[in-house]
Amino acid sequence: MKVKIFFIIIIFSFATLNLFAQNSDKKDIELSNLINLYSNLEYNTLAFNDLKNKWIISDPMLVREVYNRFIVHDALREKGRKLNVNEIKQKTLEIQSGNVLILLRKRYYDNEIEYFAFVPYSEISKPNPQLLVDSVDDGFYLRTIIGNRLYKKIQERSYFFSGITKKIFDVKAGYYFDIYLDLLEPNVMFWSTTSQRRNKYLISVFGKWGCDEIALPGWHLRNYIGGMKLTYYDVVSNDPSDYTYEISAGVGFPSNTPYLSTLPKLTKLFKSGQDFYVKLSGQPFKSLWPQFRNFYFDIEVDYNVFNYKYSDYGLNRNIKFDSFKNFIVAKIYKKKIFNIFNLGMFKAGLGVSSHDVYHLQLDPTIQKVVDLDNNKDFMMKFTNYVFSEMGIEKYGGLIQYDANLLMGYNIVDGYPFAGIKAKFMISDTFGLDVRYYQTFGFKQSDIPWRTDTYFVFSPIIKINY
Repeated sequence: MKVKIFFIIIIFSFATLNLFAQNSDKKDIELSNLINLYSNLEYNTLAFNDLKNKWIISDPMLVREVYNRFIVHDALREKGRKLNVNEIKQKTLEIQSGNVLILLRKRYYDNEIEYFAFVPYSEISKPNPQLLVDSVDDGFYLRTIIGNRLYKKIQERSYFFSGITKKIFDVKAGYYFDIYLDLLEPNVMFWSTTSQRRNKYLISVFGKWGCDEIALPGWHLRNYIGGMKLTYYDVVSNDPSDYTYEISAGVGFPSNTPYLSTLPKLTKLFKSGQDFYVKLSGQPFKSLWPQFRNFYFDIEVDYNVFNYKYSDYGLNRNIKFDSFKNFIVAKIYKKKIFNIFNLGMFKAGLGVSSHDVYHLQLDPTIQKVVDLDNNKDFMMKFTNYVFSEMGIEKYGGLIQYDANLLMGYNIVDGYPFAGIKAKFMISDTFGLDVRYYQTFGFKQSDIPWRTDTYFVFSPIIKINY
């Protein structure tokens, strides 16, 4: 009889434990379902966490007041468990020391608070700070703890606080209308079209003053080039320099020296003919071989179409002067080679360039322009250069820049030159174009038409719409 009673008790105990386990599992499942249901009621904006409005409360009295509400409502938790009296006292000492801040984050689409945490001062700058107690991830639960008055006060930020919201500075390439005002090389894009949804054709009016690859500023060339430019993008992007090809064509206009000349008084530089300018630039092989993407080939030619007559100069006296009629630049370079410490993308290239120099005389006795080097062959009037170029560029963000170091060598006269060409922009709207070039080791008596240094700059204003 006793054995039967023992077995009945054991069977009843197992049944009771099994029923309790089933009820417990059922409650856990119900709780999990409720948590999932509640979390799904709110639209998930996790991808925008870095852009949400964030701030820090550092007022010690306000921190104490909010913390005291957590004590009153027994809402302090650490890894989900309630704190005992001694632990609360220890946390309170840290609050009283004034070394605890409150970190808050608003929801992306309204004014409600979605994140609240007490953070020790030493942890606030860390990516994953160690919190004083568990954070509160529900604005409505936070409201029940601290009350409506205090919750609204925190919402309205009617106290001293530190804003730490991430700011995104975005700039977009001009594919509709783009006005780029730079005295050294202005550009106004006024018309665009597309033959597909992804590509774009742009037509612009451009200007060009001087030629850096031969270290000649505009006051040496006495020429300001202006014309039209066609740019084609097979795929539009935020990088305006990522074009497939670019064709520029224009003519030169006489320009004067914008400063008091330091050249010898006997040396004069005049424009002596009408020139035609053309430039071809692009990535000709990227569609055939993907590894050649960002390899650019440029060829730039300024050719004298016809010479000025004696009457075109408007001078009626005997005068000797020097003049540049033609120049050519050819280079190959690669962009986006690698990122330099997250400062920008490195680029580098090589090239050759050449320009001619004519020594002319206005002779009023015969009313003609005389070529003093008429016995020289046409090609003998050219001065040839080789050069290398490297730089760093960055588009997007608050500050954009394109800085280049160019080093070259004059093969004919045997002297090197080096220069810096840099553009800096803020929000792709306001900026500065700076160019400094220095030549080394040439005799002024042998090359009287040039200076050993030139420095030019121009403010930049860009309007994109």
